[in-house]
Amino acid sequence: MLYDLIDSKLFSLSNKILKLLSPNMARARAARRVASRYDMMREADEDFFSRIYLYHIKKKIKEVFGNRAIHIFDAGCGQGRLSIPLAMDGHKVMGMDFTPEAIKLAKKYEKEKNVEIEFILGDLEKDINKIGSSKFHCVISTEVLYMIKDYKNVINKLTFLLEPGGLIFISLRPRLYYVIQKLINGYISDSHDLLINKKTYINDGFLNCLSKDEIEKIMQTSGFTQIEYKGIGVITGIMGDPQSLFAIPSAFDKKQQALLFEMELYLGDNYPENGRYIFVSGIKK
Repeated sequence: MLYDLIDSKLFSLSNKILKLLSPNMARARAARRVASRYDMMREADEDFFSRIYLYHIKKKIKEVFGNRAIHIFDAGCGQGRLSIPLAMDGHKVMGMDFTPEAIKLAKKYEKEKNVEIEFILGDLEKDINKIGSSKFHCVISTEVLYMIKDYKNVINKLTFLLEPGGLIFISLRPRLYYVIQKLINGYISDSHDLLINKKTYINDGFLNCLSKDEIEKIMQTSGFTQIEYKGIGVITGIMGDPQSLFAIPSAFDKKQQALLFEMELYLGDNYPENGRYIFVSGIKK
């Protein structure tokens, strides 16, 4: 416990110094630290949110492509929490992440589940163009874009990977998430800037947030139609989320989690901007 606290303090101090020299390197270093220390395949609460994502993804894939197997790119795949279940359904999946530790674990879990996935190490801002255009029926990027400063450019690059009629899924931080989080922690001026002045970036540009209307413009400009929005975690969250004040999934038994799951689907359909993430899907023209 003491070691973790000291380690966290030292990292924070060193990253502040690095930020003075290179904000981009500091941002990437912080994101890589989170990804390497947090295994979404093993965290109990993340299993709950993964099931919500997969419910929406599988339902939409079936709606668009029927029962046939498709080619999927998971951008920012982490340890494979979405890649592996989709491969188990018979889809051909490629996953990319910029954290070596995450890719190493993803390959380990891939073997444990006896599926074949092409996991590759790469940076979404720098390496997507190497893959080639119109290669995939479906592109997924969850809980990644809010940590990328030039997120619009990355969305355009993801669009480039899709064939016409292809399906995209991305999750972004709703503006309301940080408005409430800042307010709860007493930062009223920051909360006001996010809500009234439409500030997009927080933490020196490390994190971004958007409203549903702002996301709609980006999706339309990128060439998507049939755009849909779902809230992920409207009344449930992990420690640090405003929604954790309502419920943390792992605090409940399986029967109670089933009730929470049903409530989340209902609320996610009706109040997408109130979630931990706003989950967006669209069809490429």
